[in-house]
Amino acid sequence: MLKIDVDIIGDKKFIKALAHLNSFEAPEAVRKSIRHTASGPAKRVISQKIRDHYKIKAKRVKEDIYRPRFYEGGFEAIIHTSYEPITAMRYNWKQKGTGAYFQIFKSGGKIFKKGGFTGIGRGGNALPWVRSGKASLPVYTVYGPSVGGMVTGNSEGGPDIRKSMTKELAEVLRKEITRRTDAMLRGFGRVTG
Repeated sequence: MLKIDVDIIGDKKFIKALAHLNSFEAPEAVRKSIRHTASGPAKRVISQKIRDHYKIKAKRVKEDIYRPRFYEGGFEAIIHTSYEPITAMRYNWKQKGTGAYFQIFKSGGKIFKKGGFTGIGRGGNALPWVRSGKASLPVYTVYGPSVGGMVTGNSEGGPDIRKSMTKELAEVLRKEITRRTDAMLRGFGRVTG
């Protein structure tokens, strides 16, 4: 879950634009801006900020970011993410010799798991497994961090990711609010006549 507070009251251009709008148009512009930002650019920004630190594909990150839910009459949007851990296959799992390598962080080195191999799971998909002893069984699946853990800051580099994500999403929202209020002032998108 990601919640970002944006202070638009201190923005002089926004205050000036609000003075020219009627009491219905101003909240409607803000509500539509929040809906647009949460439904569109938020997924891209979250994915981009995660990929700045983690070695994972954008498509896989976006699979775990769900549609936003809107509360408080559309003035609050909450974006939920999955807390299911991602298998090491998505972190470039490569089987070599007596084990397997994978890399979670872009800045870090590869991690070697002795006894690691690629097996086929119950659903028919490839899974990264590691033998826990010298015998062929038992084996366990290797996982990396979940998107939810990355976003909430519960993983390495998490606070930095969250801070940069919050900053960029706040800027995107501020620009969208300004764009909508300017359009209403020019006569485009006016709700009332």
